[in-house]
Amino acid sequence: MDSYKLSWRFRCFILGVCVATQCTNAIAFDESSDNQAAIADLAIFVQPATSVIFFAGDAPMGSDEIVTLLSTMYEVGMEALLHQDYQTAYQTLSGAAELGYTKAQVALAGIYLQGQGLTVDYAAAIQWYRKAAEQGNSDAQVGLALMYAHGQGIQQSDEVALSLLRQAADRENVIAQHNLGMIYQEGRGVEANAHEAMSWFRLAALQQDASSQNSLGIGFMEGRGVEVDDVEAAWWFRKAAELGNEDAQINLALMYRSGRGVSPDDEVAVEWFRRAAERGNKFAQYYLGVSYAEGIGVAPEAAIAESWLTKAAQQGLIEAQEYLLAIANKDVAWEIR
Repeated sequence: MDSYKLSWRFRCFILGVCVATQCTNAIAFDESSDNQAAIADLAIFVQPATSVIFFAGDAPMGSDEIVTLLSTMYEVGMEALLHQDYQTAYQTLSGAAELGYTKAQVALAGIYLQGQGLTVDYAAAIQWYRKAAEQGNSDAQVGLALMYAHGQGIQQSDEVALSLLRQAADRENVIAQHNLGMIYQEGRGVEANAHEAMSWFRLAALQQDASSQNSLGIGFMEGRGVEVDDVEAAWWFRKAAELGNEDAQINLALMYRSGRGVSPDDEVAVEWFRRAAERGNKFAQYYLGVSYAEGIGVAPEAAIAESWLTKAAQQGLIEAQEYLLAIANKDVAWEIR
């Protein structure tokens, strides 16, 4: 479906206000449908007043036709959620979730967890995550793991969280792999193990997870579980920076500023600071402001320097606030840090 407006015509089949005797001819709901015959035989309806689900037609559960229709319900629900049409989202996703469609179950759990259009309900979120997790859905395993880790509506348990994350990671779930890296790096519920952390970060990084790529860069830069390798660190920072990770953009800029792992180049450093600064990163705004104040990689421009430093200071960065004070007091400009 190309747009929310287009998806609306499918809504009449999924959210038809009807009673059982009216569902024998689903075609009546949308005579313009390009898929009339199939939908007439297979349409699933949710009666809004009662959320009662029933079928028109006798296609067996698990058939390609039913899976296709459940997938359509999921797509309509997610599109509605994107447009904050919470009633449509809840009804369509509930219908598909009740019939065992795991993607809908995960989405419904998220609705309850975040209170989108209804009251936050941790118990309901856990219920739907668990249903999908038991069917092997790795996103549900991650969601349930995080609820155990934070004790949201359930007894906090690092052990259960770790087990669920391992199950999801074994299915190559990139979020689970990154979280396992963080757990072993910080020693949350397990003995800290930098080598194990780097192993999980690498698996996620190879799936283009920018946060894990940045973590790998830090690991190689600081020698966490691996030998210090500035060239390798800069390589991973660049990979993450090109994917838009602001921390990596700053780290790569600092590598160019110091000449670690790359040839020193203040102009390139400024451009990476700028990318992160333009996205609102206060640290990058500070570094960019200092660069303009001191003429490092750019021609000195007091007005531009003050503008970037002010942006960082307004976000509460003490270094930026102190630098502006030093400028106001005509103190000697500090060395960038």
